[in-house]
Amino acid sequence: MESNHERPEESALLELETVLRAIGEEMVALRRRAQVAESKVRELERGGQLPLDSMASAPPADARVNELETENGQLRGRLESARDRASELADRLRFLRQQYTDPQGGGERVP
Repeated sequence: MESNHERPEESALLELETVLRAIGEEMVALRRRAQVAESKVRELERGGQLPLDSMASAPPADARVNELETENGQLRGRLESARDRASELADRLRFLRQQYTDPQGGGERVP
């Protein structure tokens, strides 16, 4: 009977690990996109195509910069959200592992 009790916990642990892995991959992809957007802005600034301190910049460049800045902000928000979610899932995983190793919940471990 003990194996029946352990099976759902093992399944939950595997599911959490899968979710954490997926969130980690999403965080990496979002970070890459943010870095690409930032490098494009720096490249435009270096090439003189993006004079941020004057009104002489071409309207399409201004629109693209605004678009990149907006996307960058959104990506940073998604990355922060993914970090929070990963942290919450890691806490849940720690809890489940603790319960799995100490099924009686003896309470000896205090965070």
